[in-house]
Amino acid sequence: MVVSSQNKKKNRVKVIDSNSLSERSKKRANLRVLGEDGSDKQIKKTDEELKLEESVFGFVKDFKGKKRLGSDIDDGDDDSEYEDDERDQTDEELAQVPDEQLFSIDGPIQSTESFNDNSLSPLPKTSNLKPTTTVAQSKKRKPAWVDDTINRVSVSLTGCIQNRKKKLKTLEDLDHQNFTEDGQIRINGEEYQKRLRRQFEKMHPTPTWLKNFRKLKESSSDPENQTEERDAEEEENDYEDGKMSIDQILRSTGDLNRNRHKEKRIGTDSLPQGILQVERLRDANQAEPSSSTNKTSISSLKFHPLAPILLTASSTSKRLSFFKIDGVHNPALHFVSTPDLPIQRAEFFTPINNQSSNVLIAGNRPYFYTFDMRKCQCTKSPQGLFNRSPSSQSIKGISLSNFKFSPSGSIVAFVGLKGLIELVDFSNNISTSQVICSLRSNSPIKSLAWDRNGTELMTIDNKAEVSVWDLRMRRIRYSWLDDGGFHPTKITTTDQDCLNQSSGGDRDYCAVGSQTGIVNIYSNNRSDEFFSEESDLFGRERKPMKVIDNLTTSISNLKFNPDGQILAISSETKKDSLKVVHLKSGTVFSNWPTDKTPLGNVTDLSFDSTGKNLAIGNRKGKVLLYSLKYWS
Repeated sequence: MVVSSQNKKKNRVKVIDSNSLSERSKKRANLRVLGEDGSDKQIKKTDEELKLEESVFGFVKDFKGKKRLGSDIDDGDDDSEYEDDERDQTDEELAQVPDEQLFSIDGPIQSTESFNDNSLSPLPKTSNLKPTTTVAQSKKRKPAWVDDTINRVSVSLTGCIQNRKKKLKTLEDLDHQNFTEDGQIRINGEEYQKRLRRQFEKMHPTPTWLKNFRKLKESSSDPENQTEERDAEEEENDYEDGKMSIDQILRSTGDLNRNRHKEKRIGTDSLPQGILQVERLRDANQAEPSSSTNKTSISSLKFHPLAPILLTASSTSKRLSFFKIDGVHNPALHFVSTPDLPIQRAEFFTPINNQSSNVLIAGNRPYFYTFDMRKCQCTKSPQGLFNRSPSSQSIKGISLSNFKFSPSGSIVAFVGLKGLIELVDFSNNISTSQVICSLRSNSPIKSLAWDRNGTELMTIDNKAEVSVWDLRMRRIRYSWLDDGGFHPTKITTTDQDCLNQSSGGDRDYCAVGSQTGIVNIYSNNRSDEFFSEESDLFGRERKPMKVIDNLTTSISNLKFNPDGQILAISSETKKDSLKVVHLKSGTVFSNWPTDKTPLGNVTDLSFDSTGKNLAIGNRKGKVLLYSLKYWS
């Protein structure tokens, strides 16, 4: 059959089969099917065609002619007959228009186009349309202001050549009871606004990250979602244990052959010995404005206990630098200069009555500074803080760099001359700080370390005697001799370095370094044989659980990582003298560092609070940054 187009926009002839065209397709293309005698022929669809159209296109009318209210597809057959008459009249008018005027370029939609004189009129009383609400809209907060004039207007959804308003129609609009007296479909301003919003959300869906954030926010405040959260956790545990369903496999993007153990957390898993996976990152202090010819030695570096911030100090440049550690750029945050104080030691601390983190800056002077990070203000220690005695820290030339903070950050212990230790209260303002206690040993103190509760202080003197002080009684509870007595230089414990780890257990250690490069590792577990003996508590010999003799020069740094599984030891005297010890086996990792690792003369090192980053400072002024893959 020959199909001719009466619309001048499609002035061509096609030869098609009338049986292949549905009634809806003919109306959309504005085609008439002519019989052999030239008369119009009404084509009726078979039940098979109607079922096929319904399964493919989801028409709102089935083969029985009933409406399907569940479909949201805009069906042209649901338009009223007066719209067909208007379309025919429009086609006749377009037939008189020249071809070159049939096409135009669409410009931006003007806001006044939707509210012109033809489309807006007072809302008829006969209209019973009610604003539709959705579940998402019902949960929204109440607006701060509502335009009262929006309901005084009505918008017509019929007689529009453009299809913009046609997309706003719903199946309820096609019911005869919703037509107004003038035969048009009108909705009020509030309903029109909601339909526009719904159409916009359909074209621009809510991002996935925002949906997840809203669900998380609702679940935290809705007790009914606790059951769903538990089900999700059980499903996640099944995934980690390898019990995956088909749906979980199809939703996952990871390697299905790998072992699905639970995520490694501090204090939960055991680090394997032998190989330590390490990746070098960008130097932590690369953003520091310093010329290559004026590199100053790093005297101290420390990670913030909570934030990814690293401080570095130099005694030569007398400057304290702060960096934000992200592993990629490591931007510089702030610089503090102390012209009258060569900085030898700097540490973070947070007083109990202060919400801001502070830094204690000390050096080879009888005074120190505290820097408030929130106020960016530097405060000098008050005069007369220490007693004027031959062994106190007030004597000129005494260095205050040998100090340690208690776990709470409220008390700091300074090491003086001739075995003197003075405890300073830092719980209040630094200007009101005062010495609350003085301890005296028979021999000069080389190093000290706090216990987890802040009630005991462990010291080691130049005779290799380790004393445990009870600060409540202000006396020594017990003491023991370091094995070998190789002129000790440093002492540290997991209680001092691993504040996030629970006390006791298999990861409670004490390490003592000496001038000969030997490091003795002791177990502080109360089940140890040393604590079970009921002999003399003073001056007893004690055997270490492991002796590390890989270094041959004086030990300058001992540091446990946050979960107490590894111990980093270094010596500043010899180049590239750094080793990492696996504590459970008492062995040194053989793969790192290597001969090609550019460590230099290591002056200080520090682990971050998560244990995944290790910062190493050297005499050349560089702070090397390494990522430990096991904790990443």
